[in-house]
Order: sequence, then C-alpha cells, then structure tokens
Amino acid sequence: MTTYDDIPYPSYGYPQATPSAMSAIGQVFSLSPAGIEKATVLEIGCASGGNIIPLAVQYPDATFVGVDLSENQIAQANALVAKLNLTNVTFIAGSIDEVEFPHETYDYIMAHGVFSWVPSFVQDAILKICGERLSDNGLAYLSYNTLPGWNAVKTVRDMMLYHGQRFSDPAKKVREARQMLKFVADNLGSSSGAYKTLLEQEVKTLQNADDNYLLHDHLEAINEPCYFHEFMSRANEAGLSYVGDSELPSMYLGNHSDKVKKTLAPMTNVIEQEQYLDFISNRRFRMTVLTRKGHEIKRSISSEVVKKLCLIPLFGITPDQPNDQELRIKRLKEPELIATISGEVAVGAYKEIINAFPKMLSFDQVFSRLEKKLDKSSEEIERDLSNLVVRFLFSGLLAARADAAPIASEVNEKPEVFSYARLQAEKQDVVTNLKHDQIKLKVDQRILLQYLDGKNDAERIRKELLKHIASGELNLNKNGDVVAADSPEIDTILKTYLDAQFGFFLRNSLLIEN
Repeated sequence: MTTYDDIPYPSYGYPQATPSAMSAIGQVFSLSPAGIEKATVLEIGCASGGNIIPLAVQYPDATFVGVDLSENQIAQANALVAKLNLTNVTFIAGSIDEVEFPHETYDYIMAHGVFSWVPSFVQDAILKICGERLSDNGLAYLSYNTLPGWNAVKTVRDMMLYHGQRFSDPAKKVREARQMLKFVADNLGSSSGAYKTLLEQEVKTLQNADDNYLLHDHLEAINEPCYFHEFMSRANEAGLSYVGDSELPSMYLGNHSDKVKKTLAPMTNVIEQEQYLDFISNRRFRMTVLTRKGHEIKRSISSEVVKKLCLIPLFGITPDQPNDQELRIKRLKEPELIATISGEVAVGAYKEIINAFPKMLSFDQVFSRLEKKLDKSSEEIERDLSNLVVRFLFSGLLAARADAAPIASEVNEKPEVFSYARLQAEKQDVVTNLKHDQIKLKVDQRILLQYLDGKNDAERIRKELLKHIASGELNLNKNGDVVAADSPEIDTILKTYLDAQFGFFLRNSLLIEN
C-alpha cells in the first residue's frame, strides 16, 4: 500500500505530457519524431490513467502502456478502460524497476510529477528505461522540481514535515499540516523583510491547495529538487540528450534583459546557458524533453520546421484596437498581460489563428487564408509567416502541436462531447477536453453532458432535460426564481439555456467533429 492508495492523487491530463506536444518540441529542434497515429506510448506513474486514457480514445491505432505502483489506481484505470471499450491501452501495477514491459521500444515515454518524488534508484531506473527503450526517433518527457526556486518551498515543507512527524495517518497528516500553516500565517506579524514575504506567499498558496496535492507534492517522505545541470548530467549518463523544455519561451534569451542576452548569448553549451537562466528566474519546476544520444539537435531554429505544426493561440483580442496595422492582445490565462502585434502578415496571421479558435490551424491553413487576403506574393507571405511563427512560439504568443485534435468548429445537429469527458462527468466536476486541458463543470452541465453523445438532437435533449427539471435535479432560473417544468416560459428559457451551454462546450474544446 502507498499514500496514493489511502488518498489517491487526482489523475488528470497534462497538455505537455502528450505525444503531440512532445513531437512539436522535437520538430522545432529539427528532429523527426514518430508519427502519433500508430505510435507506442509508455507512461511511468500513470495513476488512474487520466493522462493516457483520453489519448487512447483519440488515437485508436496507437498503443499505450501505463505503469504505477498503486494497485488501487491501476484498478480504477482498468475500470475506465472497460467502460470505454478500449483495446489499445494496458495498465501494469508495480515498481518500474521490476515490471516487465510488453514492448521492446516506445516512441514516446512520459513521466509527469514522478521524478522528484521517488528514491534515487527509481530515478536511475526511469532514466535507464528512457535511454534503453526509446525507439530510434523516440522522445521522453520528464517533469521535476528544480533549484534554486524550490528552496523557498522547501522551508514551508520542512515546517509541515516537522510538525507532522508524530502522525501516521495520511489524512491526519494533511489536517495537521494545515494547522501548522495557519499557525505560521497567524504569527508572521513579528517577522519582516524578504523572509516574511516569502512565507506569506507560500503559505497562501498551500492553504488553498487540495488535500491530495498537499499530501503528495509536499508531505511525501521523498521530494528532492535538483539543479537542471545535475538532472542533465544523470540523463547524459543514461544515454540521453536534451532536446528542449516544453515551455519554449523559457529557453529564449530574447525574453530577458539586454544584459542577460549579452552575457549568456556567447555560451555554446545549452545546459550551462539554461542553468544560468534558472538562477536568474528562480525556477522551481521543469518539463524536459529528451532523446537518445546521437541525434543532431539544431539550436539555430530554421523557419522551415514550423511548417508542419498546428498552432494554438495563447492570447485573445482586446476590445480596444489602435488601428488596422496593430493588434492588441491579452493573455487568455493571465488577462492582465497585454501584448501588441504589428505588421500586415503578423496581424493577419494572428487574427486568423484566433478566429479559428477553438480549432487549431496548421501553418498551411494560415498561409492559405492570408494568401487570399493580402496583396503580397506567395513567397513573401510564406517567408514572413514562417519567421513570425518561430518568434511567436518562443515569445509565448503561440503553442504548437504536431497534429490537430478533432475539435468541432460549430455545434452540430446532434452534438457530441468527447466520450472520455462524458464518462468523467458522471463522477467528478473536472473533465479533460480534446486539447488535454482541464475544464471545470457545474452540476447542471454534468447532467447535460450525458446527452451529448452524437445521437440526440436539440429537441430530444430538451425533452430529457425537462425530466430532470420536473424531478428537481436541474433548476433553471429567471430573475432569480426557479422556473417549473410546466411553466409556459420553460421552452423559451430552456432553448436559451441550451444555446448558452452548447457555446460553452464548443469554446472549451469539448465538442468533437462528427
């Protein structure tokens, strides 16, 4: 038994820990990763399958294997697989240094949130598996806590561990850890300076964290952050080379001050350069993509490599637009972050990418649309666009994937929500969409979701929801008052409600093309 059996860690999808995201990183640095449609994929520390089961649904001809030490979570994963009638995914309970893997090699290996929380010999086993079992063009993704950023977190972790050492029950450990955090927060008044600021920030963050996160990320017996150069030294010994970070902007010197650029640009060793960037940014977490030694990894990015990628906007258009030659945009997840794009091709391209949302556009699709609208030669548009996409990726305006998920661009006559999300919604309020992001649903949305299986039109869905309204399971309101199922206004209100919810599911990449 493990603490993961007592208090299971939520098993979610992680957008960076997917073959499509990994392949895109590999392609940016001129590698030729395996095609995803028929790839073999291994996940180490798969929990109850929240990351690879939705991938297995999306790629029925690919083969997936998940390994986890928790027998309970593996049993949950197998139950989900049975409900979805999947035959392309296998789960194994056991320690990765002991299990027998069903395939000799894997095109993609992922281990998210595992490396820092296991003993050194298991870390060695993870790196050895990656070094020995990656296919010729295979890619591995490992995430881990890093120094110097984790020094601040370690202070708070040490406090909680010291206080919790007398408690053996995991649930009580978490409760007592919260009491310790409250004690610290309530008595910081006499402290001052950087120490107080540091503690206040970390305590506030952890006070709002879920129990399972607090237990598994901060109260586990093992949580060993490392410096990036230390991690890469061990990876090199295992026969692995550094491809890049899943967050491309973190690698770009252009995102830093002129002094930083001038000092670090002459460095030819990318590991040294990135270690110095970690020192400057106080980095605390990394998502590293690796490959087997022997591949030529080009650090001088060619604009040609982006022409095979699909593009995701990370910004949206602001209401206040200065003129036709400039585009003001705001970060979708941090709306206070504003950027301005200028230039005919740049503005036109970003508008096309945003207007296609939630669908992903390929480079060729963006180029084709611009070619029809701009009074420029095809050669000039293609050249400018390819250079711009590289710049947008490394400046954080765009994310890239190797292929486009089958996301609907409009609400079909018989709307269909991603089957894995429908299954999740039966028991939880957070579901995985077609981009592998997590979407939080309300109770009424979870009820509605069950009828969006591609078999029911709006009229049939309306009739089914009326039953839920009549039973009191679903309440619709007008001016703060609950509308009864036999109200003369119910049809109008229900239609407005359905239109709004269909729009929500569409915008959040839950509706699948059918």
